[in-house]
Amino acid sequence: MPKTMHILNGDSTLDQLTKAGIEGECIVWREMLVEGPVLTEIEGPLFWEKRLDFFKNTLGINAADYQIKVIDEIQKIQHIKEHEIICWFEYDLFCQINLIGLCALLFKQYSSRTTYSLICTGYVEGYKGLTPLGHIAPKDFPGLLAQQEPLGYADLQLANTLWNCYVDRDYDAMIKMAENSVFTYLPKAIIQLQKTIPGPYGLNEIDLKLLSLLDEGLVQKQSIIRAMLIWQHTATVYGFGDVQYQRALENLSDYYQVRNGQYQLNQKGKTIYDELTS
Repeated sequence: MPKTMHILNGDSTLDQLTKAGIEGECIVWREMLVEGPVLTEIEGPLFWEKRLDFFKNTLGINAADYQIKVIDEIQKIQHIKEHEIICWFEYDLFCQINLIGLCALLFKQYSSRTTYSLICTGYVEGYKGLTPLGHIAPKDFPGLLAQQEPLGYADLQLANTLWNCYVDRDYDAMIKMAENSVFTYLPKAIIQLQKTIPGPYGLNEIDLKLLSLLDEGLVQKQSIIRAMLIWQHTATVYGFGDVQYQRALENLSDYYQVRNGQYQLNQKGKTIYDELTS
């Protein structure tokens, strides 16, 4: 009987799976392919070299930590033989790009002796609205497991094509190809991704939301980030964390001033925000 290997979207899902008593080995995907340089050859050394440089130089992540927690963990996938592979992911943009990258990797090492399947939460029976795995009670994980969808060769091949389109930033093609596929939540996620494309003054939807919070008055950084996380959960499908919104806020430093830890739009920021929202 083949061994079961669960590939999880994060450590919080690992905690839930453990509490639920789901049997099998686990690999945790800790990458965030929605940011930084990417290549079509996702399994090659140049890909990981570029990713490591991004995490080290842009995010200040320790190179050794990234090697151990991200690269070494993901490269375990290359040694999976004659397993049942179950991928656990979510509906949001952050997770969907990771999912497509993972499935492209699985396609490149496809084996007919391995079975592949997907559990992707979004709308879950018994829960209100789009629901991430971390918000699902451990007692309900066996029910999710029973509803896993098979990923055949054609599905993984489609994922590989979608990944190539993502690398080329051909987002319209991704939306069209993903319709009526096993990647149910990908079109909506890519539509969300398109809203990160810079518009007037090089600002995107996230930038404008941050400016709107700053326009409300003097606020602390922690309050801004918390408001962004609430906003994304209720009005978007970004699925980002503190890191993404802190970087976005830092990138807007020309538009605000900080006094005694309080953030406020400066005159330039006020003028541009008023122009864009009038």
